[in-house]
Amino acid sequence: GFQNWGHIFMLSVAKYLRKPIAYYGRSIGPFPAITHQNRLFREKSLELLNYFSFISLRDEKSMKLADELHVKYVPTVDSAFLESPHVDIPSDIENALALSPYVVFVPNLLIWHFAYKDKAKIEDVLNFYKKILACIVARYTNHNVVMLPQTFNYGTYEGDDINFFKDLKRYTQYEKLIIIPDTYSSDIQQTIISQADCMIGARYHSIVFALNQAIPFVALSYEHKIQGLLEILNKTESMVDITETFDSDEKMQTTIAQFAQALKIAHKDENSQKKAKNIAKVCFENFVHTFLKNA
Repeated sequence: GFQNWGHIFMLSVAKYLRKPIAYYGRSIGPFPAITHQNRLFREKSLELLNYFSFISLRDEKSMKLADELHVKYVPTVDSAFLESPHVDIPSDIENALALSPYVVFVPNLLIWHFAYKDKAKIEDVLNFYKKILACIVARYTNHNVVMLPQTFNYGTYEGDDINFFKDLKRYTQYEKLIIIPDTYSSDIQQTIISQADCMIGARYHSIVFALNQAIPFVALSYEHKIQGLLEILNKTESMVDITETFDSDEKMQTTIAQFAQALKIAHKDENSQKKAKNIAKVCFENFVHTFLKNA
């Protein structure tokens, strides 16, 4: 979906060497056909998808696209649902979190994504999240707001969440923002999320972790991965589509109003957690069976 030629190249090397490939728990598409490069990416992607020995797809939109392309797959959700880790939090982080109840906020710079590069500038994105943060503060007056970077070590401003998080804190001047370093594992992140009163996330795995820990959440859906997951789990009422937010001031206002309402009704949902875990378990068992059969 990101038109990532490096990804295509590495898979093509394995195909060239005639290695079996299991493509596990992925999202695919969309595959636009506007430019020659788009069409070539689609062609190479289809060659690979039809070569793979095992495919499991983790969201509804990817599954619908695979059906249209006549690609066989096993439905699943993110593999993170296979377990619910709880580990010790480093003492300095634990001490900071113990000062007040907290919500977790994971924004997304967005302008790195091909769909937003010509739509929004960094100033627009900062202003958007300032308004989102104002809604969070109004709803959770006495809470700290904990920010959990989902990326690290890309070596660029756009690639590393923590750079954007620091800029957002300076921009909003909200003192109760706590930025967690980007050096901690996903297990530690999930443990932090498990103790939060709510998760507000514009990163796919932040929403996965909230569901996996049965924590109330609002998803800011910037592309089809988040929406597709929530469609599978019948949880789209916990999502706000932000794909058109930067088209006009009116659409920005509509998004903020929708977010405030979604935040108001966010609630704990263990049924969705159980459903996701069961789907993940069935897929993994299917994969093991396929692997052993072809070993």
